[in-house]
Amino acid sequence: MNRHAWRDHAACIGSGDAMFPDQDKTRIEWARQICAGCPVTQACLRDAIRTKDNQWGVRADLTPEERQSVKKEINRRLRQAQREKTAA
Repeated sequence: MNRHAWRDHAACIGSGDAMFPDQDKTRIEWARQICAGCPVTQACLRDAIRTKDNQWGVRADLTPEERQSVKKEINRRLRQAQREKTAA
């Protein structure tokens, strides 16, 4: 299956610029409402992290800054797991 097939089921299909609210808090909340009922949020987040999409728009109900924090936490946990594996 195409690794982007999940996009066909995204709640944001056809939402145009709504998912790119810049720093406008009202528009960010509107984008989050679109994400709230989305059935492919996890796939969206995985794709955003995999493609390093952490500069623009709301994806998986997260702003770019929030996605950067998630990525940092994932990297921290991966480093910790690698250290634990090496120490074992």
